[in-house]
Formats: sequence, structure tokens, C-alpha cells
Amino acid sequence: MATLYELDRSAADAPLRRETLHIQSLAPARRDQYRTLWHEAQGQFTDDPSRAVERADALIQTVMRESGDGDLSHVVETFRAAHRIVVALRHGDAGAEELRKAFAYYRELFDALVDARVRVATPR
Repeated sequence: MATLYELDRSAADAPLRRETLHIQSLAPARRDQYRTLWHEAQGQFTDDPSRAVERADALIQTVMRESGDGDLSHVVETFRAAHRIVVALRHGDAGAEELRKAFAYYRELFDALVDARVRVATPR
């Protein structure tokens, strides 16, 4: 199964095939490990928001790869919104407000994926 990152490489140009994306519950030990990594990224946000958003992006992609079954279609738009900001960041085009939004989107995704929740808010 392709990762959302692979599917989203040309998000602005191509529709995402939502039916191919799935989520399943993670083992408790993995959830705890990912929560620890999340808290580290979150703690870094104040001092280095760019690095924190990059870490959140990498963590979300890792969790997505590990979460193999179940419906993931509800997270697609939130992932796209956050990842577009990361791409802009890598090109020097993301300011503090965009980084804050990206991190908030990644927080929603993290909660949905790690806790196997079924809803993520639509990006604003």
C-alpha cells in the first residue's frame, strides 16, 4: 500500500484515491512510543517550529505506514493541508501562522491515527 506521502506527491494536480487508504489500531507499546515522539516534537515547537513541523510530518507518515487496515479516507484532506505547508516550508515560503496550522493539523491526525479515532476536522 502506498503511503499518503507517496500518494500526495502531486496533491494539487491529482485526486487522491481515498478507497485505497486504511487505518487499524496500533499495539499499546507502539502507541506509547509514538506518543513519546509526539510530545518531543510538540515540546520543540516553541523553540524551533520549523523542525517541530518536519518531525510531526515524518512521525505521521511513519504511523500511517504502520496503520494498515480500516478506513483512512477521513484524514486525507487534513494530511494534504498540513503536508502542503511542509512543502512550502522546505521552499522557504511558510511563516509562523502556517507552521502553527500545520502542527495543529498534524495533532488532529496523530490523535486520529494513534487512538484509531474515526473523525478528523476538515482543514480550515
